[in-house]
Amino acid sequence: MSYRFCHNKFKKGFTLVEVLLATTIVAVIAALVVPVAVTNYQKKVMVAARDKFVTGLTELIDRLTIIENVGSFSGTSLYADENPAGIVPGDVLAEKTGHFIMNNFKVEKYPYEPTGYDLRCSDPEREEEIMGCGPLALLKSGEVFCIYPQTKKHGVRACLDVNGETPPNAQDIDVYTIEYPMRELATTLEVAKSENVIVPPEPQP
Repeated sequence: MSYRFCHNKFKKGFTLVEVLLATTIVAVIAALVVPVAVTNYQKKVMVAARDKFVTGLTELIDRLTIIENVGSFSGTSLYADENPAGIVPGDVLAEKTGHFIMNNFKVEKYPYEPTGYDLRCSDPEREEEIMGCGPLALLKSGEVFCIYPQTKKHGVRACLDVNGETPPNAQDIDVYTIEYPMRELATTLEVAKSENVIVPPEPQP
C-alpha cells in the first residue's frame, strides 16, 4: 500500500502590524487632504454665491432709473447728498437704502440687528478704515448685506456676507466689499430744470 502526502500551499497574507500600518498611513493622508479639499470646496461655493449676488445687484443698479421711473440716477433710491461732514445723514440713509432693499430683494428681516455680529467691510479708499453702510438686511437666501448710495464723491457701495452670521466672517473669505463706478447723475436739461434755468428750444431745421 502506498501513501501520498499532500502539502497545502497557503498564500502568504498581511500581518496585523502591516494592516495597522497601512491604515495609519491612509488616516494621516486623509487628515491632511480632506480639510484642504473641504476648504477649497467651501471657498468655491462662497465665490459662486458672491458672483451671483453681484450679478443680480449690478443688473438692478443698471436698470434702476427704469425700475423707479425716474429721469436720472440722482432721482433714484441709491443716490443721496452728503452733509458738510462728508456723510449721508442716518435718517436719509435708512430711508433710501430701505426703499431699495425692500422693493428689490426677498427680505427675511430689515433692519437686521443680530446680537454679537457686525458686518464690517474695509473702505475701498482707505483699507484700514471701516466702510460706512446703511442698516443691515437679512435675505431669505441667507446672505447679510448693507448698501451705501452713490454721492457726488463715489459710486454705490455694498458690503456682503455670503453666509450670514456663520464664521469666519472675514474680509475676502466670506465678506466682500463691492464698489460700483459712478453713474451719470443728470442730463444738462435736467440740471437746468432743477436750478430753474430757462433752456432755449433747439432751432428748427
